[in-house]
Amino acid sequence: MPLAVEANEVIDAAANHIRERQNEIDYCALIFNVKGDAQGLTNAVIAQVGEHGSSHGHLLFQKYDPETYDALGALEYGGTAEQLLGR
Repeated sequence: MPLAVEANEVIDAAANHIRERQNEIDYCALIFNVKGDAQGLTNAVIAQVGEHGSSHGHLLFQKYDPETYDALGALEYGGTAEQLLGR
């Protein structure tokens, strides 16, 4: 059974983990499988990615059919995101 937590709690925990190991990490990606509504998205895989030294990260998402898990449409760019490697 999946553990239901708030996305910001996961991001905060991941950012703390990344911050503790900044000298060892050049790139990072947080991947979320969104079943409910997240910023207008339902049934999507969301990736928040970052590169050490960049001023911001990026958000990508792929919608999918909840019954077959087949991808719907193309991978989409969701814009810039918080840079977890510089947090």
